Amino acid sequence: MANSQYLGNDKYFATADAVNMLKAEYSLWMYTTQNGGDSYLTRASEALSAIGISSGRLLPDYSDVFSRTNKANSEIVFALLNDQKEKRTGGYYVYFYHPSNYIAPQYRNNPVPVSSTQWWCYSQKFMDVLNRSKTEHNDRRVACNLGEGEYGASGQKLTWPNKFLGDMSKQPVVNDCDLIYYRYAYAVMMDAELKFYQKDYTGALASLNIIAQRAYGVGDFYKTATRDAVGDKYVIEYLNHTKAGTFSGDNTADEQNHPTLKMQVQGICPYGWHIANTSDWLDIAYAACKASAGHTYPIREDQVTYKHLSNVNGKTTGLPPRGIENLAPWLRNKKHWASKVISDGADDFGFESFPLGLRYMTQGYQGYKNHIQQWIPLFFSDTAPFRLMMLWDNNTTCAEITNIDNGQAIQSFRCVKNYK
Repeated sequence: MANSQYLGNDKYFATADAVNMLKAEYSLWMYTTQNGGDSYLTRASEALSAIGISSGRLLPDYSDVFSRTNKANSEIVFALLNDQKEKRTGGYYVYFYHPSNYIAPQYRNNPVPVSSTQWWCYSQKFMDVLNRSKTEHNDRRVACNLGEGEYGASGQKLTWPNKFLGDMSKQPVVNDCDLIYYRYAYAVMMDAELKFYQKDYTGALASLNIIAQRAYGVGDFYKTATRDAVGDKYVIEYLNHTKAGTFSGDNTADEQNHPTLKMQVQGICPYGWHIANTSDWLDIAYAACKASAGHTYPIREDQVTYKHLSNVNGKTTGLPPRGIENLAPWLRNKKHWASKVISDGADDFGFESFPLGLRYMTQGYQGYKNHIQQWIPLFFSDTAPFRLMMLWDNNTTCAEITNIDNGQAIQSFRCVKNYK
């Protein structure tokens, strides 16, 4: 930024604040996903300090930020110009709009924006989240983010984004709203993220409350300045079990230090369910351990830890074990598996895993009746996602978390009902 004096103030080109936004975003990305180290937090701090974090950088009304009659306003940092005179129009939001024959005549462009084809629609879960926030917290952003009502040609409910509405004097709507890439509210959120990583939870809370003041009209909406309370608002950590000291062996401490172990990610699961996370698998291991007393292949309780589950140094049969020793015989069952390494209590335990095998992209489908891998979200290194390698083969006694190169395998997963 030594030459920042040569940058202008046109928000459709590089300004000093736009360059600093890019610097801050890149630095936080390097720190969180590329193991860049604390030097990148320093760079992010330099960039955000140069921008200046305060509520004064935000417009009082959230919807004004996106208005086609208020382009390049004081909250915008960088945008791509859309302008009818320059024959530059377009934007992704058009895919949410409805063709005119789907809309009752009296509601076309009043209030339902008209387009030629609708490609996307809001999910019910997303609308539930928005409306709950409006009802419970008086969230003033919802009216801008969501338009809805029984405006259809046959009285059906229609939804659309009120954000980025274009020129509604024409049918179909002319999408001449600018495409906004950076705005000062995003700088405030990056500042909260930065302070979270710096363990300045009070500072992170202050930045979050700048956003909350405009959204809810409450200056102290977030009150608890602790790691979990602040981090739950926005932070996702990508776990890498190969990094020394990732897990201590104390499950409570590891869950406090790594909230993503218990994070519930819906993914492709039905509403109200999530893809089994690392904590869910450890719970299964603990239940199997308690059930294993007095049966073949007993499980040692001192091995039921995140540290053991993610250990891949050792043998898949015998000692010293990889992962959690004797867990595999409790995850199999006599009904489906070809293996003889099954605990005499496994069928009563009732986990009922199915050995559907797997597909390696370079080797093809394999392992039916003797192999299964289950994908675990938010748990991977820089180059590889992780999966619970439940069973290497029919003789395996351990179960572990290990990695697979990106793009190498098609993996199954389990859905678990959500819980508090």
